[in-house]
Order: sequence, then structure tokens, then C-alpha cells
Amino acid sequence: MAELAGAGQPAAAAADLAGGGATEAGSGRGRRLLVTGGAGYLGSALLRAAHGWEPACTCYRRPPPADLPATVFRLDLRQEAAVAQMMEAWRPDALLHTALSNGSAEEVAGLADVAERLARLAATTGTRLVHLSSDAVLSGPGAPFADDAPAVPLSAYGRAKADAERRVLMAHPAATVVRTSLIFGLQPLDKHNRWLLEAHDAGRDLSLFHDEVVSPIWVQNLAEALLELLDHDAPGRLNLAGSQPISRLDFGRKVLAALDRSPGPHLRSASVADAIPARPGDRSLDVSRASALLRTRLLGVDEALARQGGRD
Repeated sequence: MAELAGAGQPAAAAADLAGGGATEAGSGRGRRLLVTGGAGYLGSALLRAAHGWEPACTCYRRPPPADLPATVFRLDLRQEAAVAQMMEAWRPDALLHTALSNGSAEEVAGLADVAERLARLAATTGTRLVHLSSDAVLSGPGAPFADDAPAVPLSAYGRAKADAERRVLMAHPAATVVRTSLIFGLQPLDKHNRWLLEAHDAGRDLSLFHDEVVSPIWVQNLAEALLELLDHDAPGRLNLAGSQPISRLDFGRKVLAALDRSPGPHLRSASVADAIPARPGDRSLDVSRASALLRTRLLGVDEALARQGGRD
């Protein structure tokens, strides 16, 4: 893992890369990939799966794993000059924007600005852009939702992601905006299922919604599909999620079983009708277009858990 300068650090390393260290496209260097959010659950999976690419990533608060096979830019994506310097230094052929999750209110507030800024830079340089969005932009009737279903978000995060979708496609019409669902894995555990396991093992009561339906996707499956998507011309919105719609309650039960746990009396059924703030019900995604476009098969929950060594 090579670490280069970013915002708040000396600029010499990044400047050197842009000058003598980097070579022009077509002069023998490999295809360059930039993944924002390289320390994240999906970002690190993408970098490990990026065979055939020369990968780099961004990180901010925490570094990616030390053994990650990528050049690392430590910077705040909200700082425009640092982002422009990074793009000039690395000159990626493709950009996968996964950073800025549903974290702090400050991060959510800056989400759309960062997405638009990256999209404009990618459009200017002719960089292939895949922007990661979320099923949090959806609610109401219409499930399973089509790729171009109108955004009807209920949360601040959903509204920010919907705004980012719109602004990205205005700035870079050739970009692909990917709507995905709950991203999970057993090795390592994703944050949602880590919370589930810790609560279960501690004997704490926990409630999962029986009428909130999602399309969970194994992080490795999503990473492989996204990397394949980089080689396709697919402008606009595209659903990329698991092929098995399932309630949050049933999903939790399956994950616990895969981890050799019995749900027990502490796992309780809840309804979105009683949720405060409001939550969407069925926001499952129609993945038929992606399934026809890609060779990578989008797995259902049962098969994905079985492939990871768990019981379905």
C-alpha cells in the first residue's frame, strides 16, 4: 500500500506522481481505477477484487487495511482543490464513488456536493464514472422498483442520495448511477449484522421489521458486478442488488442461522407502521436489466450465505 499526500498533508508526493511518477494513457501503464472510500466495507472489497486494474483509493478518518493492494490518497473529499489535485495526479480511467455513507449529519449534508464535484471532474477528463446510490431514495407503492423509478425518499440520507443522483447525471450524463440495497457479508461481518450478532450474544432484546423488504447483496458479489460494469456503456440509473427480496426480520434470522445462532426469544417482530421516524416498507429492486447486462450473476441471500460457509 503506497500512501500519498492529500488535504492537510504536504503536496509534494501527489505533485511528484503527476509529474514524473505517472505515465500518460497509452504509454504502457495499466488501466487506472480510483475508488473513493477505500477504507469502507465495499471500497476495500472492490480494491481486493480489482484484478487487471492499477487501483488507488481515497480515505479520510481511518486508513484502509495495511495489506490493501492500492495507492492511497488521504484527503477530505469536501475540499475541492485537494480532489482536483488527486484527479490530476492519478488520472484514472475509471472512478467508483462509494464514499460518504449514512454517517454524521455533516457527512450527509455534503454528500451531493461531493458527488457533483467528482462527476464534473470525471466528465471533464473523460473518466468512466459509476456512482453508488441507495434504495433509501425509494418508498411507497411500486415494488419491486424499476431502475428509473422516481425518487421518493423519507429520510435526510435518502433525500441527499436522491439529490446526488440528479446532480451526478446532470454533470456527467454518461455516468451510471447504481441503486443498491443492504450490503452484507460474514467474513468479515458487515456493520448491520455485527450489531445483530453482538445484541444476540449479549442477550439484548432487538426488533427487526417483518414488513420492510429489501434486496440484500453479498459485498463480494456487488464488488465483482461493479467492476464488470465499468466496461459497459450504461448511462443513467441501474439497479444492482441481490435477486432474493426478503424482510429484515427473515434476513436477520437467516444470518443468525448462518452464524450458528438460534434467534431465541430476544429477536422480535416489528412493523414499519409503528416506526418513528417513518421508514419505507417494501423497497425491493427489480434487477432484471442488470442481470441481462452483466455476466456476473446476482445472487440471492440463501446462495450467498451458503458460499460464505454459512447455513441458509
